[in-house]
Amino acid sequence: MKKIIIDGYNLIHSIPRLKNQLSVDLESARDDLIDMLSRYKMKKKVDITVVFDGRAGSIENKDTKKGIIVHFSHAPEKADQVIKRLIDKYEQEKGVMVVSSDREIFDYAKMCGLKRVRSGNFAVKLLSLQTKSSASKRNKEKTDHTMSNEELQEWMDLFGA
Repeated sequence: MKKIIIDGYNLIHSIPRLKNQLSVDLESARDDLIDMLSRYKMKKKVDITVVFDGRAGSIENKDTKKGIIVHFSHAPEKADQVIKRLIDKYEQEKGVMVVSSDREIFDYAKMCGLKRVRSGNFAVKLLSLQTKSSASKRNKEKTDHTMSNEELQEWMDLFGA
């Protein structure tokens, strides 16, 4: 199974709706990103780890939300250092990808032989999948003409069948 390591705030800043949401409700923006990543994970069958900067005085913690592994760095440490540790951990594995727009992270992942994708490019894939999923759901709703037993009986009575 492929693994994706994501620089969380880089990706949020690459999705206009979430970027705007940041100034209003930081936690909501993170939760919405995790929802999007969860749908992506189910569709693409990948393991996803997203890393966010922690608050001052916080301890590094790791949690799982909707199947997404979520790391918060230990302030004053930045998410970049957590991402580098994850890169080191998976350096020898095949199929690991790092999503970030941070040049230092991008170069480090390259040096370690991991696939890299810029946050903006991954955001396009993520949004495209969301759009296709929504369109598919709408089309299914439009074409689903299954009748209930009551509707079937009503038609049979109406046409004398």
